[in-house]
Amino acid sequence: MLHEPWRIAMFGGLSVRQTARTINRFHTAKTGMLLAYLAFYLKRDHPREVLCELLWPESEPEAARTNLRVALNSLRNQLEPPGVQSGAVVIADRTNVRLNRETVTTDVSEFEAAVQAAGRIADPAERLRQLTTAVELYTGDILPAFYADWVIAERLRLSEIYLTAVGDLVVALEQAGDANRAIDYARRAIAVDPSREDMHYNLMRLYVAAGRAGDAHRQYQTLEHVLHKEYGDRPSAATSALLERVERVERVEVGHQNRDLDNRGVPPPLPPDPNIGTPPVFRGPSEFGNPLPISPPPLPITRIPLQFTRFFGREEEIAHLVEAFQDEGSRLVTLTGLGGSGKTRVAIELARRAAEWLEGAVWFVALGDLTDPSQILEAVAAALSIEARPNVNVLAQISSRLSGRPCLLILDNFEHLLEEGADVVHLLRSQIPSLTCLVTSRQRLGLQGEKEIPVHPLATPANPGTPERLLEFASVQIFVDRAQLARPDFQITPRNSSAIAGICTRLEGIPLAIELAAAWSQAHTPAQILGKLDQRFEILESRHRDYPARHRTLRVAVDWSYQLLPPVLRQFFTRLSVFRGGWTLEAAEAVCGDRRAFQHLAELQARSLIRAEEVGEEMRYAMLETLREFAFEQFSEEALPEAQRRHADYCASIAADFARGMLGGQQAEWLDRLEQEYDNIRAALRWSNGCAPDIAIRTASEIWLFWYRRGYLPEGRHFLANAIAHAPNIEVAYHAKSLMRSGVLACAAGDYSTARKLHEESLTLFKLLQDRCGIAAVLNNVGIVARHIGDYATARQAYEQSVMIYRQLDLHGPLATTLSNLGSICFELGEIEQARSLLHEAVEFYRILDDPRSMAVTLHNLGELAYTMGDAESQRYFEDSLALRRDHGDRSDITVSLASLALIAKDRGDFERAARLMGAVAAGREAMGTPLPPSDRLQIEALVSTLRAGLTSSTYSSIWSEGSTLTLEQAIEYALGPKAVSLSAH
Repeated sequence: MLHEPWRIAMFGGLSVRQTARTINRFHTAKTGMLLAYLAFYLKRDHPREVLCELLWPESEPEAARTNLRVALNSLRNQLEPPGVQSGAVVIADRTNVRLNRETVTTDVSEFEAAVQAAGRIADPAERLRQLTTAVELYTGDILPAFYADWVIAERLRLSEIYLTAVGDLVVALEQAGDANRAIDYARRAIAVDPSREDMHYNLMRLYVAAGRAGDAHRQYQTLEHVLHKEYGDRPSAATSALLERVERVERVEVGHQNRDLDNRGVPPPLPPDPNIGTPPVFRGPSEFGNPLPISPPPLPITRIPLQFTRFFGREEEIAHLVEAFQDEGSRLVTLTGLGGSGKTRVAIELARRAAEWLEGAVWFVALGDLTDPSQILEAVAAALSIEARPNVNVLAQISSRLSGRPCLLILDNFEHLLEEGADVVHLLRSQIPSLTCLVTSRQRLGLQGEKEIPVHPLATPANPGTPERLLEFASVQIFVDRAQLARPDFQITPRNSSAIAGICTRLEGIPLAIELAAAWSQAHTPAQILGKLDQRFEILESRHRDYPARHRTLRVAVDWSYQLLPPVLRQFFTRLSVFRGGWTLEAAEAVCGDRRAFQHLAELQARSLIRAEEVGEEMRYAMLETLREFAFEQFSEEALPEAQRRHADYCASIAADFARGMLGGQQAEWLDRLEQEYDNIRAALRWSNGCAPDIAIRTASEIWLFWYRRGYLPEGRHFLANAIAHAPNIEVAYHAKSLMRSGVLACAAGDYSTARKLHEESLTLFKLLQDRCGIAAVLNNVGIVARHIGDYATARQAYEQSVMIYRQLDLHGPLATTLSNLGSICFELGEIEQARSLLHEAVEFYRILDDPRSMAVTLHNLGELAYTMGDAESQRYFEDSLALRRDHGDRSDITVSLASLALIAKDRGDFERAARLMGAVAAGREAMGTPLPPSDRLQIEALVSTLRAGLTSSTYSSIWSEGSTLTLEQAIEYALGPKAVSLSAH
């Protein structure tokens, strides 16, 4: 089903648009011509033979028919995407072809309808409205890229209608007293024929009548330039006489004398001239009684570079720019950002908008190819069409041209000219008070009053989503648009949307990188392109000859910034590439070994090579992965191992600090800190497992509790097992602890046989060392494994031995943990009072020790006891336990609490609440790789069975699915209701 009609535009170029989609490229030029012909003559049925003869007159009949079928199929692919019924737009049978008039509109039909309506209307206001509508629709000649006979004929016909409509509109505006809009519309239309002198003459006259003698003088200069360039001629005597009149007015204004225009000596109307044709007659009020023609805008289009691709996004940056230019104090604005981030395109888009309110006084100066700052003024003069004059200072010439009116100068790609070039910008601002400069640079200029607006990479989709949702992201819009440049019938579909989202995310929203990747769409699918992005610097290169050299490949774009760095900063930047996921000042000092790290980080941030974000009481730095990969490639074979060892040593020190911190009362803060550094820890472990096993075992063994608490069990088991295997010379005590910790992770992952084996090996080593504390710790873990597999006798024996040793050692913390575990086993064995006594003893220890995390475990155990005994207090215990686990981010334990609250909801008959909670539990467990232990699994399976029986199959599936989409934070908020406080991001 087509939700809204396509609007086919032909003025200024062929394009097809719905609200969220625009198509302006087609499989072949003939395919575009076919669409244009069908759209222009929308009310007709077109015989296939006529279309074949029109489009492929030199082809054999069968070949022409084949070409027509291919073109129609391509149009269907573009205009009837997946989900739209075939024939909704393109209607074709064996004989005829047409477009569906119910699903297609055109700008040409709207234009002609508005002109016809204006001719029938007597009311001046309504006629003015219809004329304005018609003129605004005409954005240029129809189908300028096509030269078929029918196009040329219609182009001439419509341009004549347009010129007549503009003349009528200008008359209507003058009659309405709106002289400024009359001048504006008159200026627009002269682009149809800028060499007609009568148009320039009458626009000069209008300027004089409006008291704008300076604009009239500049219009004469424009005419003079056009006539000299086109015909080698000069303006006529009548126009020259009008110029003299303008100059008299200017002299009066300069002398602060009477500003009223003297009406004497009015030049006569222009005589007929075969070079310029017969001017259109102006039928409105006129001071001089001459025909009113139409004039071009004062800003020739060549002052702003033409762009051949579409612009997407950047609403925030454009809004900041507009706000800056509305602030009279902002006369220097610098767009900063990484190479390829789109600074130039943002500047050009702003220039197009500024040209309206600055009446065309906007100039673009490309500086990328300059090698010497002394050439900047010459480049500015060239952009202003200032011819060099002997014995006249270039700055004085520029000042003379720009002074006296607000104007904008865009200086593009300034970074390599920064040292001395900033002084040039300062001179320009000082000499020309009416001048505003917009600079694009990878680094700000450092001048007073400079306003910096960063141009960051575009937002990327975190999740694939539907094609419609993906197209809300400018990064995806760019990819699809540039892919259609390579393959016009390219579409984003449910099948390729995930790969397209992956490409934009992997390329971090860098417009240049996305454009270069999209160019491969001619020969490869998005999935194939995504699969090659590990080699991004090898494949991301342009085959377009008109790309700037610095943007021809992604590598060159990044290298441009790298080469601008002083040698010491290059070395520092390279060393930073060993970090993953960010770093702090302290980390940079330790790993890079440079005492000037403080200054270097600020310099790299100023050059758009790293970004800085305030986190807590310190600044955290990071760089885009694209930049990191490039910097990493700059390491020499000798320097890389040393940098990686320093990085691994630093990560080992963080791990040691974490282990010590987890012994105190700030466990949540330490878990958060390690989460922040975890990408670095990963990288250090991957390197050290093969190159520095001593560092690997030290790091992995110290952070085991992080893997356990935060649900990284599969990864943690892998890292710790590898570290143990690659560390043959490990100390016995460290070996025993590592085996025990590895056993804890195996037990949490449900691998009980491996856990039992690891604990037995650990226990043997602790006994060999006569380490009673270690023996007690292992016995407690042996009891946990036995409990999970239902061997309560073994579990009780292990717990009791552990409790005895801890009491003898007077170690209250681990004693409380083991008492809690022993209380749970007594409960399982039916010794209710013994269980309650042990659990309450554990709670008292935790209150004294101020250990809320362990308190949560014991409160949960008390909740299970109360639930079994039918005590309503069970819900309070479970909720209090969940609140504590939430504050500490214990994701695995959180799912246990949620499952228990689901049981209570089921008992109360609230099956929907129970199913929703269990959906979240199942999703959370699956994401963490932590299955429920068998003892809990039976209870959960019974719960699920009850829910299935209490709800219809479709309702159960729907609610369970809804619950599985909840994050743990959302599930906690749902479970606790008004008491919930959102979980810190972990």
